[in-house]
Amino acid sequence: MSSQAGQTETPFLTIRLTKRPDKRPLLTCVRRDGSTTMAEIAPGPVHDLIHYAVETTLGFKQGFYGLVAGGMDIQDFDVPGADRKFDIPDEANYTEFIVALLQVEFLDGKPLTDFNAELQRSIQNARKPFSLPPPLTDEQLATIREKSADLIRQWSTLPPDGTLELSMVA
Repeated sequence: MSSQAGQTETPFLTIRLTKRPDKRPLLTCVRRDGSTTMAEIAPGPVHDLIHYAVETTLGFKQGFYGLVAGGMDIQDFDVPGADRKFDIPDEANYTEFIVALLQVEFLDGKPLTDFNAELQRSIQNARKPFSLPPPLTDEQLATIREKSADLIRQWSTLPPDGTLELSMVA
């Protein structure tokens, strides 16, 4: 089991990503109150690891992991918008756009020429656009990319049945 070193605060969410031979990876989130939500993730955890990098770097509390910490189940996010029993906050939508573009970078193996311009274009072309937050700074983007790459490397070196454990702290 691996964990984030140096964090002494009580986590409001513990995230466990487990490799399972011949099965999809398992994402388990344990809330401060001990309640859990879990789901198999396909095709792998890159999306979820990038989410962690984005939300922790930007201090987001209403992204995917923040909403899960607040009581939502992972499966709640799979419900189509019209049938969903909750509204996705702008911060969570913004996070999804950032994560999607970072996944493109990861798959292409190179950074986008102008990440913020592409982010703005993606949001404006969305079916339900929302107000644009300030652009990401070069420092924020570098930190997110570095943290994402490190997490993906940690995942790739895990043995079968290994678990990568991460903490969200206030």
